[in-house]
Amino acid sequence: MDIESIRTAASIIEGVAARTPMLSKTGLDEIVGTELYVKCENLQHGGSFKLRGAYTQMARLTEAERRKGVVTYSSGNHGIGVALAGHLLGIDVVVFLPDDVSPTKRQGIESLGATIVEYDPRTRDRDELLLEPAAVGRTPVPPYDNANAIAGQGTVGLEIATQAADADVVLVPVGGGGLIAGIAVAVKAMLPGVTVIGVEPAGADDTRQSRSSGKRVRINHPTTVVDSLRTPTPGRLTFPIVQNLVDDIVTVEDSTVLSAMTDLFNVCHIVAEPGGAVGLAAIQEGKIDTAGKKVCTVVSGGNISARSFMEVIHHGAGQTPAVSAAPADGAKREEARNERDLVL
Repeated sequence: MDIESIRTAASIIEGVAARTPMLSKTGLDEIVGTELYVKCENLQHGGSFKLRGAYTQMARLTEAERRKGVVTYSSGNHGIGVALAGHLLGIDVVVFLPDDVSPTKRQGIESLGATIVEYDPRTRDRDELLLEPAAVGRTPVPPYDNANAIAGQGTVGLEIATQAADADVVLVPVGGGGLIAGIAVAVKAMLPGVTVIGVEPAGADDTRQSRSSGKRVRINHPTTVVDSLRTPTPGRLTFPIVQNLVDDIVTVEDSTVLSAMTDLFNVCHIVAEPGGAVGLAAIQEGKIDTAGKKVCTVVSGGNISARSFMEVIHHGAGQTPAVSAAPADGAKREEARNERDLVL
């Protein structure tokens, strides 16, 4: 993976993915005590950065592959990105979704014409899903462990390098690692000396643990309200890039993430889902040395229902909602999903 691969991806998604805004000189500067840039991928088509990587992969399929359709698994945002790319390219899409996915994200996928197949993430490994009958014959579109996916996500880094060229630090949410790997390649090539730091929820810190051990660590049941970053292990392709180019990985508490969501809305009028607020949360927890530095934080997505978002704002993030354990049956899973949408 190099900067030229990312520039090629930028040419593929040009006119399809939006060049999202970069906010600066907001009231957040006074709150966090540093000059802050906010990269608004919550305003990307599909509500997150995921369209970039999905479209980059799917636009390169052969005609035969397009006719057979594609398949993916997702916690929500990647599924929306693949469904949107499929809608734009005329490709049939099947998405495997965990049975407790946010209803907002499920509805977003369904509205774009994709077929959804539910699975229980507590008993099924995601990689096994691609052997299911619904997936056979279709081309997989991985959420992060694919060179074209990483290159597509890296186009966020190209934009950061021009919109915030004087940034000293770039904060990036970390799930499977596709976004931070792509951003790190682009930013390190274009802004020598910049520091790239990944941010994970404390209950899903597989990348932090993996960096410490020097090999990929798996967390079987990550526990956090930050659903978009609840990945069990770093990607096979992304992890070496993260090891080589990312300067640090820090973790944040769920309660701080919800507080950061409130601040982003109250000060900047930004609607961020939990995964999009972890960068600001890291600053608020004092995990980042910001003294005398200009910091860019990536708001990676904003796919959250009005009801859920208002619950966070009205409660002022005073308490961290409990994350449900594996429900015993379908009725309890549905109850957990509905409760989950109140906080996600």
